[in-house]
Order: sequence, then C-alpha cells, then structure tokens
Amino acid sequence: DPGHRPSLLALEEKARETKNDGLLVQLLELRERVAEDDEERKKLLREIAALYEGPLGAAAEAVGPLSRLLELIPGDLQLTESLGRAYLAAGRHDEAEGILAPLATKLAAAKQGKN
Repeated sequence: DPGHRPSLLALEEKARETKNDGLLVQLLELRERVAEDDEERKKLLREIAALYEGPLGAAAEAVGPLSRLLELIPGDLQLTESLGRAYLAAGRHDEAEGILAPLATKLAAAKQGKN
C-alpha cells in the first residue's frame, strides 16, 4: 500500500541512514500525496525540491514540487525565484521568463523604494 504511513516512515528512515537520496525523494513524494495537512505538505515539498536541486542534481525535476508549494504559499519571492530557475533548467524558457521578469521588476521597485 503506497499510502501506508508507518511503512513509508520506516523506509524513509532507512533511505536517510543509507544516504539513498533517489529512494528518499520517491518516498517523500509518496508521503506528500497522503499528507494530512498543509504544514506537513509544505515541509515535504521543500525537502523534495531541495533534494532535486542539490544532491540529485536534477533541478528540472523540482518544477512540480515547487509549483505545488507555491500554490500553498502564494507570493513567496524565494519560491518564485526557485521555480523560475527550475523552469530554466527544464528548458522551459517562456515560463521562466513569465515568472522571473515580474519578480525582477518587483525587486527593482523595492530597491528604489529603499533609496
């Protein structure tokens, strides 16, 4: 049963012990699907995205988790930037531009406001 929480947690612990990041990300994705609340889902999505962007070296794979996380935390500038970078890594340049251009405008306006 891919939604059996105790099994997922036990397997996740083993994946962490053996530093098997590929298996760990798969297990975290399964846990995210059966997460009971948004706070748990946010934590899992952050870790999934961090694994893709970091140890797994597959930033393009972070698009899905970052998109779902941004739905839970709309307007988060850091997440928006991360999603834009993931789109670039995936070769989805139009979508990256659609996210990063307004972000750059916001940041430029904020900097002018400080001056």
